[in-house]
Amino acid sequence: MIKAVIFDLWGTLVYNKNHIGSYIQRIENIIGEANINIFKELRKEWYVTRWSSDEFFTKLLLKINLPNPIKDELIKIWEEQIEDSYLFDDTEFIFKKLKSMNIKLILLSNTTPISNEIIKKLDIAKYFDSVFFSCNEGILKPTPIIYNKLLIRLRLEPNEVLAVGDQLNTDIIGAEAYGIKSILIDRENKNIRYKGEKISELDEIEFYFR
Repeated sequence: MIKAVIFDLWGTLVYNKNHIGSYIQRIENIIGEANINIFKELRKEWYVTRWSSDEFFTKLLLKINLPNPIKDELIKIWEEQIEDSYLFDDTEFIFKKLKSMNIKLILLSNTTPISNEIIKKLDIAKYFDSVFFSCNEGILKPTPIIYNKLLIRLRLEPNEVLAVGDQLNTDIIGAEAYGIKSILIDRENKNIRYKGEKISELDEIEFYFR
C-alpha cells in the first residue's frame, strides 16, 4: 500500500516564468566569457552546499579576480528567481487531495539554496512531511544514498512510496533503481517514446490510489 509520495520541485510542482538559463546568461555577460567555466564548476558545488547567495558570489568573484562591488548586481539577478517562480495550477489540488487521504508528502530536489526561499514564498512547505534538498543534504539524486536516507527518516519501505518527477535520469530512473515505483509527469508530451508510467497533470496521481 502506498503511504507516501515523493515529489520533485522544478518542472513538477513549480515553474519559473524564465528559464534558469536566462539568469545564468545575464550573470555570464557581466563576469565575461573567460570566467564561464569557473562559474559553472562553482555552481555544481552550490548544489550540495548551504552557501547563501552572498557567500556564493563572494567566492566566485575571488576566484575570477573581479571587483566585489558588482556582487550586489549578481545577487539581484540570481534572486529574481524567487519572484519569478509560480505553482502549476494543479499543485495545491493534489497536495490537499493526498493529505486528505493521510498520504505523506516528501519534497526531493537537486537544487541550490534559493529553493528554500521559493517554497516559503509559495507557501507550500506546510504540506510536506519532509523536505530533502541536495544543498541541505549534501547529496544529489539519483544516488541511492538519498533514497536510503529518506526512507529511514520516514520509516518507509520502497514499496510504500511513489515518486513523481519530470526528469527521467534523476527523478525516475534513480527512484526505480531503489525499488520505488515512479511516474513521469510530462506536461508537454516531450517523452513520446517513454513506455513507463506517465501523466500530463498532477491530478492524475489520484488514480494510482484507487
